[in-house]
Amino acid sequence: MRDEHLTTRLGLHDRLVTFDPAPPGPFGQNVSTLTIPGRWLGKQPLPDTAQPEGVREGDGGFDFTFGGRPFRYDRLGLRPA
Repeated sequence: MRDEHLTTRLGLHDRLVTFDPAPPGPFGQNVSTLTIPGRWLGKQPLPDTAQPEGVREGDGGFDFTFGGRPFRYDRLGLRPA
């Protein structure tokens, strides 16, 4: 028997990321949570205790790292950096 996991539904491995303190977003509101699509996080599962790291504000949004991958959130939305 092979130890495989097949994802069959979109959003199945999405992660809700909580920021504390909440950085200012591009539209004048602090951003306390974002959902990162599972397809952006790779095939290795992350521990449930994973937290955003290295939050840096600037240029109308902020950058951060989650699960070792860099992301950017600004007026264009969330995307891998």
